[in-house]
Amino acid sequence: MTGSRAGIRRRRATTAVAAALVMALGGAVTSCGAKGSERTDKSSQRAKLAFKDALHTHYLRAFDKSEREQIADSSEPFYVNLEASGLSPDTGPVTARNVKVTVELSAAKAVRFDTTKGQATLRRQYSNCRYDKADAPTKAVCAFPGPLPAGAAYETDRPFTAAVAETGRQGLITYTVYPAPNTPADAQLPDSAPRGSGAPLGLRTVDGSLFTTYGRESAHGGVRFLTTRTQDRQVNGFTLKGQVGQTNDISVMDVNGYFEGDTYLTLPEGVSLGWHPSGEGHETLYCGYVDQKNRKVLCPAPLTDPAILRFRIDKRVEGAQGTISVKPDPEHPDPDLTNNTAPITMEYVD
Repeated sequence: MTGSRAGIRRRRATTAVAAALVMALGGAVTSCGAKGSERTDKSSQRAKLAFKDALHTHYLRAFDKSEREQIADSSEPFYVNLEASGLSPDTGPVTARNVKVTVELSAAKAVRFDTTKGQATLRRQYSNCRYDKADAPTKAVCAFPGPLPAGAAYETDRPFTAAVAETGRQGLITYTVYPAPNTPADAQLPDSAPRGSGAPLGLRTVDGSLFTTYGRESAHGGVRFLTTRTQDRQVNGFTLKGQVGQTNDISVMDVNGYFEGDTYLTLPEGVSLGWHPSGEGHETLYCGYVDQKNRKVLCPAPLTDPAILRFRIDKRVEGAQGTISVKPDPEHPDPDLTNNTAPITMEYVD
């Protein structure tokens, strides 16, 4: 082959409760390098490999165990193109085999997302339930006396109540029922865990004829809910990093890692848009000028992935700063306009 493509799998980040990120989410954007290592047979020892495209900046999110199982067959978040050529000029086509590429991420910035402002917490209500924290718990383990006949269906005799912070936008409550001896270790809490202060939670029988999809070992379900803050459009500031004369790519995201609408930028002084494909027929969306003279840029609403900002650092301007902003939806009032705009700063690499 004359080229090679290496990638790492990912899934698009769309929720407001993403817990951790590798590299950067919104706030601090960093460029990462990749180190290529060659492992070739004798027929390709006279070949050399080089990166065909400029390395870009990418956002990666850390996934928990259940998410990793779901994304096992998903697409790649980024790739690098390698091109083989002869060590000496005019040697004609060359072939490189058994190429191994190592992507070095040790210099990448790790940013922990603020879990979401907006994540639901439980109330410590029931005395037969243990909670993971005394204040604002997010997990409860409740024990019910048996025996419970196999095949019977139940519901709790009172509801679980969730609370959301004033700035919360959405929440998710999930539940799983196990036979007590089969409860997995990661679903348990110690006997010393805080208990609820109210009367015990009970079960009452219900018609279970429609519950035909559950296995023998457990039953589970969940409910996701939105709040009026869902209409609170907000963005994170970020940093453009690179050398003068260099062109780089970054993804443009909102505070949740994925924004459903258009995003507007004012580029810092000394920065311009780099060349990018335009018009229909391109899978990747790129930010484009709406007022080039004043460095005004529109990043279109995503189709499958966030829009890409391809920027070129034309000159060094100390203290240069731009902005990223989103406009409120005219059909749904934005409850907080103070977080609709954030700064874009510069970090120059010598």
